[in-house]
Amino acid sequence: MTKHVSSEDLELGESSTFSYSTSVTPHGYSDDSSVVENAADRSLDDYLDLPTTLIYARLEKSLRSSLKHYHNYFPHEYSLKIDKRISALLNPEDWEDVDGFPNPESFDALLNFLALHPNFKFPSIFVDHVGYFDASWRPSRDELLSIVFQNNNTVSWLVFVPWPEDEEGTEEANGRCAPQKLIERIDNYGVLDWVENS
Repeated sequence: MTKHVSSEDLELGESSTFSYSTSVTPHGYSDDSSVVENAADRSLDDYLDLPTTLIYARLEKSLRSSLKHYHNYFPHEYSLKIDKRISALLNPEDWEDVDGFPNPESFDALLNFLALHPNFKFPSIFVDHVGYFDASWRPSRDELLSIVFQNNNTVSWLVFVPWPEDEEGTEEANGRCAPQKLIERIDNYGVLDWVENS
């Protein structure tokens, strides 16, 4: 059930800027993979014996429940954009039988990360072939930050940055870490200069 990404999907400069701040932390990072308690039907295992239409309905309910929980941590426009992406990502016509369903724990981890980093611009949001949510920022063809959220304990990241001005080419780096370690890992590549609001 992968929403396949093309260069046209990941539009250059797609990130939107919102000015807001919050002194509240959603639920921070912990040593377990628990997710928001009030989001019902969190496990994909509960869905897999159901007809596909019911699977989508329950996934939509679960994802929207998580978004509702984080509503107060985002500006209204931010929530609307995420809500719109949920509708697009849960369109069965865009998925293939061999793909995995969108993962609610991954979605919760994405929301939690964005809520904990209110200074980040709004990313492009996709789902990979196993159902993990991917937040990407791509201000130019040679610059990319992609973060894939497995759960609140693990993210995978990918960075493309141009080489120094006197050299041609692009440097690529990637890794896997706990979300609370991510900023430390990617900071050396200068991506925060174009991911964060000025």
